[in-house]
Amino acid sequence: YRGLIESSLDPLIIISPEGLITDVNVATERITGCSRQTLKNTDFASYFTRPDQAREAYQRVFEEGNVKDCELAIRHRDGRIRSVLFNAAVFRDADEQVVGVVAIARDITDRKRMEETLRQMVAHNQALLNAVPDMIVRLDRQGRYRDIKPAMNFSPVRPPDELFKHTVRDVLPASVADMFIDRIEQ
Repeated sequence: YRGLIESSLDPLIIISPEGLITDVNVATERITGCSRQTLKNTDFASYFTRPDQAREAYQRVFEEGNVKDCELAIRHRDGRIRSVLFNAAVFRDADEQVVGVVAIARDITDRKRMEETLRQMVAHNQALLNAVPDMIVRLDRQGRYRDIKPAMNFSPVRPPDELFKHTVRDVLPASVADMFIDRIEQ
């Protein structure tokens, strides 16, 4: 039993039907900063930044049998907060009576930070592109238009949206189109 609980790299918590922690693994001790003995027989929801949300997810486990990817945040005893995806399911004894809930909290803090960094980079790059006065296009290997940023203060012969129906060979002189296709192939 202990080996099974400890095999999870994610925090794993066994919770009684009353909402009290009955067992945890070492990963739970790390994410909360509390020992197994300290955690046992305490309200599991009190370790989340929003205990009401944790309790609501816990109640859904009893109503639906399980909960998947419920985003919550766990507070370490030193104040650090970790974002987690809470996944839980009821477990039953041999007589099919509910004994409690097994919950796993997948730490997604680093993933969320990376996603935010990526969002900021995309916004920054878009702002840079919008500041460039020239037309910028992205072509695929066949010379089809994939992205177009129109030039400022320039009225093209064809509207930029219409270019998506064409390739550079349809729009540019053959020598210029061949140069573009050659560069793409290189």
